[in-house]
Amino acid sequence: MPGTAAPVTVVRVKAGAVREREATRPAPVVARSGTVRAGPARVLALQRTAGNKATRRLLARSPRKPYQHQWENPALVETIYPARETMLKKFVSMYREIELGDLTDPAERQKVIDTTRAGMQKELTALKALTDPKPKDTARIKALEATLAAGATSSRAWDEAVRWERDHRADDMAGAALMAEVRRLFGTKGVPDWLEPMVLDYAGMRYKSAHGSYYSPVRLLYFVEKHKGTWAAAAKAESDAATAAYEKKKADWEAEADKKKRGKAPVKPKPVTTTAGEKAATAMPVDDALRRLEAMQGAGEIPAWAWHKIVRLTELRTYHADKGWEDTAAEKPDGSPSDALWIKAFKDWTDGGAVGKHGYGVTGWRTEIQRRNALVTTRMVCNELSEATQKHRGIDLEGGISKNARQYIRAATVTNGKPGVAGAYFKQPASLDDFKPGTALFWINRSEWMTEEPDDSNKVYGIPGATYPMPPPPEYVKEWKAWRDSAAGKDWAKADAAYKKDAKAYEEKVRKAKAAAAKAKTPFDPASAGAAPVAPVDTQPEYKERKDKILPADGEVSNGWTYTVKVGQPITRSKDGVTHWLRWQHQATVLKAMSASRIFTFETTDALAGSAHLGVSGFAERSLASLMQPGIFVAYMPGTVDTVEPAPAAAPGALPLPDLVEDFLDLLDY
Repeated sequence: MPGTAAPVTVVRVKAGAVREREATRPAPVVARSGTVRAGPARVLALQRTAGNKATRRLLARSPRKPYQHQWENPALVETIYPARETMLKKFVSMYREIELGDLTDPAERQKVIDTTRAGMQKELTALKALTDPKPKDTARIKALEATLAAGATSSRAWDEAVRWERDHRADDMAGAALMAEVRRLFGTKGVPDWLEPMVLDYAGMRYKSAHGSYYSPVRLLYFVEKHKGTWAAAAKAESDAATAAYEKKKADWEAEADKKKRGKAPVKPKPVTTTAGEKAATAMPVDDALRRLEAMQGAGEIPAWAWHKIVRLTELRTYHADKGWEDTAAEKPDGSPSDALWIKAFKDWTDGGAVGKHGYGVTGWRTEIQRRNALVTTRMVCNELSEATQKHRGIDLEGGISKNARQYIRAATVTNGKPGVAGAYFKQPASLDDFKPGTALFWINRSEWMTEEPDDSNKVYGIPGATYPMPPPPEYVKEWKAWRDSAAGKDWAKADAAYKKDAKAYEEKVRKAKAAAAKAKTPFDPASAGAAPVAPVDTQPEYKERKDKILPADGEVSNGWTYTVKVGQPITRSKDGVTHWLRWQHQATVLKAMSASRIFTFETTDALAGSAHLGVSGFAERSLASLMQPGIFVAYMPGTVDTVEPAPAAAPGALPLPDLVEDFLDLLDY
């Protein structure tokens, strides 16, 4: 974007980037007695930082659970990952299809065909055994019979085998067997290295902002020592020592009678404000901080209520969380002698400023992900998940949908004949070629204008050459809702429902009449199906904006509203001192463009079918047609090395597949 001074940050890292030391250390092995087995080196290190007494208490009283990741702790899985297995199965479904797409050996293909045909036969047998089959069961029986009758060597046998594997591969998988299949697929060429940690750490994670879900344990220890007076006492001691040394030098200098030998007078030292020990504390590795907190808890230095909060808001949840770990009612001070200390430390911990390079405040989790490329959160919304995904590709996004989009725009902007980042683009998609693995997807909210100014992380700024959707104006929405709730609106809704029911019945009559005419070899007489139902007169309020629902141009006035659509400025509509804002809605990541104009994505999505919704991080399938509407953009920056592969050709005349998450997006508050 012209005139933007902020640089674009692209960090190139080796594929499958290694996380910081403290994020990858294995969990301790748990002995049969339930105590922690610690190697001599670790025990010595712990003794140096916590002391012998605290170390003994820790090893005896505060064992870690035998987990390395929070998705291994059942208490955490129950709350953090409500759709863990559902999304792992979706991963298996997608990448098994991708794996089969790379399979070219005829003998291996035939094995797959034979295996899937056996599964089809098993399903057919079960369906035929139903005592009261539903219409969908009958339709499925016919489809299976047709497929099996075509034979294992027919031209459609392979396509049917792939479809079966996609739909049924993970049906009977659960627990260790499901995870084994996930890890097996990691070894296939279709799964990029950057996706593996995202699958393990985020698949099935609940939908909610990560803000306030994590705080650095290093900062907590720093503030504990601050409120103990450790830093002030150390600074005073160093200042006193420096002053004493100065006074001695000064006395010696004054006592020297020979002025030539005196030299320059000693300089009085400035008071010490930050000691070396305090500086070292801000640079403590996270894992050391966690061990220190465990030692303090084992030594009885942390009240139970405070320990509960520490476990909830740090990586210690992996090792110590039990059922009820998120119950904040358990975090009320209980009159312990050290309550005052922990209350003060917690206030600075959650509200205070920077300590070293560690993240702070409710968004401190984002800094930690960018700094360490490690899982620290227990929940995510769309842009947060996308940011974590891009970090594994080597891309440091600024955070927030609007800022992320503008970062991609800057990367793609050509200045003096050169793009901000070679190979980058931000545009509205034109074909499957625009959906490279790792590409970011952005959606403008096309369902509503914001009547209150959104924060800068959500505003839509003008994009060069873009076409924007026109959300329903708030004044029209207000008028329509009033009509809906009126007697006229209710009457129309009732009449429309009756009409749709009659229309469906009429269509069935027409179908049967046509079938009867064909069987009798006579011309079809429309009158034989009876009279077609008549739709009720539509009394809905008139929609006075453009029928194509495209946003007016910059400076255009429509129904008294003036539209501002300038590149690099927030997009708004204004009238009589009232302003409405266009807002971003959703962000996702492309996994792969598939045949039949399908795109596999990693995003926050709906884990349940029907009207029951459960927002989680996971996998979705979108149609090309659904992603080529106004207000949807593809954005790409090269990160780690991705395999360059041609996009599959769109099938001529192919109908778009159902958009699995479109309805859900309108329900989420991004």
